[in-house]
Amino acid sequence: MSLPELPRPNLSATRVQIDVFWDLAGKHPEDKDPRIVCKHIASLAAHYGDVTSVGAYAVRQAWNWIPDTFMKVKEQAAKAEATLQLQQQQQQQQQQQQTAGSTQVGGDTNANRGATSVERGTEAGVRCSVCGARFAGEEKLRLHTKSVHAGAQPAQRAGGGGGTDARRSSSHARTLGKVVRYHNSLGELFVPPPGMQLGLKYVLQQEGVDVRVLPTDQDVVSRSVIAGIDKRLAELAASPDFATQHVVVLLAESLQYQQVLRRCRQQGVATLAVCAEGVPLLEADATVGWQTLVSGTYAA
Repeated sequence: MSLPELPRPNLSATRVQIDVFWDLAGKHPEDKDPRIVCKHIASLAAHYGDVTSVGAYAVRQAWNWIPDTFMKVKEQAAKAEATLQLQQQQQQQQQQQQTAGSTQVGGDTNANRGATSVERGTEAGVRCSVCGARFAGEEKLRLHTKSVHAGAQPAQRAGGGGGTDARRSSSHARTLGKVVRYHNSLGELFVPPPGMQLGLKYVLQQEGVDVRVLPTDQDVVSRSVIAGIDKRLAELAASPDFATQHVVVLLAESLQYQQVLRRCRQQGVATLAVCAEGVPLLEADATVGWQTLVSGTYAA
């Protein structure tokens, strides 16, 4: 789809400046890579003018959330490592059996029983609760778990686990372990401090987003975003610049924003709301669907 046009209340303006306000309680990356979401937001805003600020608002627990896409990469790496270790163990067992067979020509009954026991143990064995790999005994499973899945939790069965809100805020059981390097959406390399987890706060900071950490309170995110927009309106009123058309881009869902969007219009500030498809914030000058934004299915 094509992006909508915005009104130009300030007809004498020769430039356009954009301020982005992001309510993460209403518009969360969820299963999307937050780096890509940030890139889409920046591209959307840049379509209309020069982006002067991008502020994201969320409570502290939400900022600790480790993105699903990062956890999937860890799970894939753990499965690949477990498969490699299992293959190496099987090769070692085969070599031991071949060595035993070559030294006992004609086959010793006890040796054959031992080989059969190993084969039976490998076939039945014990299963890793994280990646599903099988091992011949508890000791090998313990070593595997310590070396491959340190800090990981057993995989949940389909249909288990909490809801979306729990996934967004609970990171006590989610860890990537030690992260030695990290790249943002521009390919820039970062080395996280020792013990730093790639939570949503760290990820957005590396994308140039102004992170606002809020206390846990009812409607605290929407109230803080509204206060941020009102503060920006007051700054513009105190220092009028008739050569600049100002635009507020709001990523949110709550109808509580209707009044502040109306105040923007009254002050000559154009507004673009990114919200759920089919449920537009009616006081905004134009809207773009959230799924359209995060999927990148729009033409700038």
